[in-house]
Amino acid sequence: MRRNRVIVLVLWILSLLGISFFGGAISYGFFVFITMIPLVSIVYLIYVYFCFHMYQKINSKWLVAGQTSPFYFTLVNDYYFLFSGIRVKFYSDFSKMNGLSEDTEYEFLPKTGFTKETNLICKYRGEYEVGIRTVVVQDFFRLFKFEYKNKEPLKVVVRPRLVYLNDFNNDLINAALRDSNSNDTEPDALVRKYVNGDDIRQIHWNITAKSNELMIRNKVGQEQQGIGIVLSTKRVSDEINTYIPVENKMLELSLALTLYFSNKNIPVFHMLKTKEIITRTIARMDQFELFYNEISEVLFSEAYEDGELFENVSVNKELLGCKAVFIIVSNFTDSLNELLNYLSRNGIRIIVYIVADKISERVNAIQSSQIEVKAIRPLDNLMEVLK
Repeated sequence: MRRNRVIVLVLWILSLLGISFFGGAISYGFFVFITMIPLVSIVYLIYVYFCFHMYQKINSKWLVAGQTSPFYFTLVNDYYFLFSGIRVKFYSDFSKMNGLSEDTEYEFLPKTGFTKETNLICKYRGEYEVGIRTVVVQDFFRLFKFEYKNKEPLKVVVRPRLVYLNDFNNDLINAALRDSNSNDTEPDALVRKYVNGDDIRQIHWNITAKSNELMIRNKVGQEQQGIGIVLSTKRVSDEINTYIPVENKMLELSLALTLYFSNKNIPVFHMLKTKEIITRTIARMDQFELFYNEISEVLFSEAYEDGELFENVSVNKELLGCKAVFIIVSNFTDSLNELLNYLSRNGIRIIVYIVADKISERVNAIQSSQIEVKAIRPLDNLMEVLK
């Protein structure tokens, strides 16, 4: 394009010299011809902008991350002039088109067009725009081009991908699952806050008197049931390119663990926060589909502080009765550290997954025989990370 502009400029200067030194109809005609080329190019670009038509279609607004979906788009020239040098660019941050290149230039004779069929793949869970993002138009002489945004983009709702783990080899979890029942009548010194439904016979009256709130004894060997999953729904950023991959991986991880343990007939107890604290228990595979539909629509927010969620964890007797607890967060906070200390004092094994590109070095000091902290990057393959 720059070369063509230089050529036209040189020819225009030569035409001026021709007029100055020679004059005559040929010199003036050549000058007018060269001068009109840029003007004609600009008029052509304006004409294409108002007259060019495109249409796009996808089979369903509801998609699943990582799965292909048929996508169609049509480019049409309904008018009486040739269209040339037209390219289309696609949304590529969160989706991709199979077999299509943005470098392809299209030409259309008058009253012609074509339809292209391909496959769309959405990379992440969430709600965002896909398909044709912009159209690039270049004139016949390749002097100018401009790019304009598609006025009717497609918006889709993408559900999380389901990852089927073949195995989950983790010493901490395996040890928790191997634990056998012990004496259910021998009280432990550890206590927790009273929750409606607790046996009042297990109230520790001495500590209750000192703390001015009801405290319940935990029992040594009290049979723990299932696996707990605590999911943070605090949004990490207001930039969509930052938060979409993180939220996608957090939900993908939560579903993968739920699916794995449900397949082994191990109940999974979930706790997360939206506008209120939500708790769900998945004890059978027929309950998983309902849970999947529900969690696919969970919205993250910067207003959903982890502290409120973790406070509810510390008084929830179902979660405190789990064999082990997974905590999925995007950041290591003081409130998380307090929760880890509380759960470990109550004999619960915990695995913390921090979904982020970088994590604080302080997490290394948290590792213990009962606590394991792991970092997962938004683009990591769960099949490899969790094997």
